Amino acid sequence: MNRRMHVKEYGQTYVESVNEAVEALSQTWRAYGDQLEQSMTTERITFKVQGRSLPEGLSQAVGSAAERNAEDL
Repeated sequence: MNRRMHVKEYGQTYVESVNEAVEALSQTWRAYGDQLEQSMTTERITFKVQGRSLPEGLSQAVGSAAERNAEDL
C-alpha cells in the first residue's frame, strides 16, 4: 500500500473516531439537559404547591430551556 492511501485511511479512521466521540458527548449533554429540565419542572411544581414562585433568575432559566427544547422538536 502506498503512503498516500495509508494516510487517507488513517485520516478517515480519525474522523470517524472524532465523530463518534462528538456524538457520545452530545448525547451525554442532551441527557444531562433533560434531567436538569425535569428537575427544574419538579422544583417549579413544588414551589407552586407550596404557594411560592420561583426566584426570577431561576424562572427565566426554566423558560429559556423550555423554549430551546421546543425549537429542537
